[in-house]
Amino acid sequence: MFTRLGRFAGVQRSFHTYSARKSSVSSLNQVVKKEILERENVSEEHVLNMLRTCSIMKGKISQGEQIDSLIEKIFDAPNVKITPNILRKFWLTKPSFANIECSIQSYYDKNKDLSINREDAMIPFRQFLWDGEVDKALKIVDLTTAHSRYISTQKSKMRSYLIRYAGSCFGLIGAIEVLTRIFFADVGSLGKVYAMVLAYIGNTSFLASLAFTGKNISQDTGPLRWRPGTLQNYWYQHNDELMMCSKVLEVDAEIHGSEGFATKEIIQNFFDRKMIPNEPEQEIMMQQYWLGGGDGFEWVEPDQDPLDFLWKQHLEKLKGQALPKAEQKLSIG
Repeated sequence: MFTRLGRFAGVQRSFHTYSARKSSVSSLNQVVKKEILERENVSEEHVLNMLRTCSIMKGKISQGEQIDSLIEKIFDAPNVKITPNILRKFWLTKPSFANIECSIQSYYDKNKDLSINREDAMIPFRQFLWDGEVDKALKIVDLTTAHSRYISTQKSKMRSYLIRYAGSCFGLIGAIEVLTRIFFADVGSLGKVYAMVLAYIGNTSFLASLAFTGKNISQDTGPLRWRPGTLQNYWYQHNDELMMCSKVLEVDAEIHGSEGFATKEIIQNFFDRKMIPNEPEQEIMMQQYWLGGGDGFEWVEPDQDPLDFLWKQHLEKLKGQALPKAEQKLSIG
């Protein structure tokens, strides 16, 4: 008798909890409709407060799809302006990938000429890498620094730099012309002088671009580099994409790869982006060690940043969690 009553009481409590949660979602729906959807002008702070409320509510109930629908309604509302500040602060609440994708698409739809800068894109990107969700991190790359809108922005910047550089060159030639006419009035045509100046500027610009891009490839891009034959203007336009993909490669190699190498699917993904992995530094040093018989090598304790140490510890933990899942998939297959 007591057992039956106890079970009945448990079922009753569950029913009341379900009813309360259902009513809370319904109440939130009414609030969103009244405070956001039916208003003519909505402030940025008001939108952020409502998005935070939805995020908090989503973490407390099981009806996540209904909250996702409310968040989507807020972003798609014609009276809501989506600014970089709204995206930044909303992403700091650690929303789901579906909410992030919805916010990005709404931002692009309502801001036809704007792109998402790399600093803001790194907020959800770092979160997915921290959780070991490599596929979602790559999708964030595709939605931000690899998006056509971002590439167009980079092209505009490069065009602006070239115009400024050309203006500086013509300004230098104009200054030479003016000074020559003032102090050397008897000098004839300066065509040969201008040709020499332009040739000098062109040669130095070409050599400087080679030196700059060569340094970029060997030092700053991490474990990835551009495929041979990729044009330099493509390097500049997709440099931020390369930097983010390098982080993805590091995490994938540590969690899902073996002996410092990433998985085949990730390597193929990067190859399609005109990127190829660098050989691991330890592998290169090992080859040099065996070829030289150990000559010139001396054991030293490596310097390590405490943050790097904590990051590697976290990746090792994720790797330990990923192994049982992989074994379970193999057993099912």
